[in-house]
Amino acid sequence: MDYEKALISRVAQTGQINSLMAEGIREDHFSDDKLRKIWNFMTEHYRRYKIAPSFETVYAEFPDFNFETSGESVNYLKDKFKKQVMYRFGAESVIRISEELANSESEYEVDQLFMEESRRLATVMPTAKLHAFKDMEQRIAKYELGEEEGIGIKTGIPEVDKLTFGVQPHEYITIFGATSIGKSTLSQWLLFNAWMQNKTPMYISLEMEANALFRKWDTMLMQFKYNDLKGHTLREEEIFRWKEKAKEVSNKPNDIIVMDDVRGCTVDRVYAELVRWQPDILCLDYINLMSVRSSYAQNWEKITYLTQELKQISRTLKIPIIGVGQANRSSFQQGATLENIAGSISAVQDADLVFGLHSDEEMREEKKTELRLLKNRDGMVGKVDLWWEPETMTFGPWEETRYWKNRRQINAE
Repeated sequence: MDYEKALISRVAQTGQINSLMAEGIREDHFSDDKLRKIWNFMTEHYRRYKIAPSFETVYAEFPDFNFETSGESVNYLKDKFKKQVMYRFGAESVIRISEELANSESEYEVDQLFMEESRRLATVMPTAKLHAFKDMEQRIAKYELGEEEGIGIKTGIPEVDKLTFGVQPHEYITIFGATSIGKSTLSQWLLFNAWMQNKTPMYISLEMEANALFRKWDTMLMQFKYNDLKGHTLREEEIFRWKEKAKEVSNKPNDIIVMDDVRGCTVDRVYAELVRWQPDILCLDYINLMSVRSSYAQNWEKITYLTQELKQISRTLKIPIIGVGQANRSSFQQGATLENIAGSISAVQDADLVFGLHSDEEMREEKKTELRLLKNRDGMVGKVDLWWEPETMTFGPWEETRYWKNRRQINAE
């Protein structure tokens, strides 16, 4: 049976065009030009008049089309149609893969090629579901069983976790601020805390090399002085403790995965690597350096495309994604605000959580940084002063951490 013709005919007769539109069925899902025109006519009519056209209206517009009569339900024909669409798009993917494999000058790696095509197939047919408020008893049952989402991956910053209840699986997070204020280090701190919660974070670095990233994580774990580690001047007892800790780390079931040589990093590549490694959270540092296949006249258009695509990847795979960005020049005086993010406002609009950083010269002398939760799509916003000591990668509530630091210094003297 030609399910796409049967579906169009049945929808024209029953007026259930809105149910197909709600599930994301699009014009390009239909292979026949005439069916595309009928689909466009019905959907445009629905958008304009807020009601599906009658069969008489559709037939009057397309009198030469042979509408079929089917006793099957729209839902049955829709399911069969979706399967038919996936087979057609799958066949097109196979052709594209074959052409690339036959091209000796292709820049694709074979595994990357297959992964990127799998992402295209995954987004061909949306899997949107309708939910009803009256399903309250089901929500209560999930709540009592602890299946309802709520407590996500904690940030390691108590004040922020009180506002957010942790980073949720579907969320896209933006971290931005002025140059050299600590955006990358903050993102590493969030991933380090995820690792401490037995999660497996992934870091795709388009700026720093893996060795530099791991030095910071080693410092966070061991509380070395970072410059001693980098300059190879650690004391023997510190190296001994490091070796002992390495044995524990090697036996942990989770890990921190780093990719630092990703040339031409696209959203397709990000999707492919997430499917391949299945991390619990991802950080992209930073999104302005990512590549796009289309040419955009303005940088903001590129950033808009990237943030929208990354947001959808996070929702599809249920893996939170942190995108590190840059603030413009005004942030040097007033710190990061929703108005001074560089590139495109979409980095704020598309994000579920937005973190901004601020630290002037006086604050840096006191080892203080202000972390601003500028946007929280599912809760309240706020700000917190952090003790920010890059020398030992120590972070924490400013007053509390400063108190214990001073106590340790007094006891040492």
